[in-house]
Amino acid sequence: MFVSLGAKAQKNSEKSLEELKFKVNVLHNGKTTITEDEIEGSAYLNKNYEPGFYETISGQRVENVPLRYNIYKDYVEGGKDDGTKYFLQVPSLIKTLCIGERQFVY
Repeated sequence: MFVSLGAKAQKNSEKSLEELKFKVNVLHNGKTTITEDEIEGSAYLNKNYEPGFYETISGQRVENVPLRYNIYKDYVEGGKDDGTKYFLQVPSLIKTLCIGERQFVY
């Protein structure tokens, strides 16, 4: 009886996965990936920069920096007063990161 239930669950899971793949292909005209320009809405958790801080694994703490998280590209972006952007793309060096009230731990 246990084997029978497992086989049934496996069959349903495979069917659901195939249905999902079909829906993704239909929604994106057969493409498996989309570009950032094709995203509806914002690629950011919050499109506006929020005050935040981060602490490196060596203990250096950088505070009062405007930050936002790009969900699509999976990186944190910082902004400067002169309009330039910088990216925190080495998460292995970051111990803790806060953006607004949200805390991220790597």
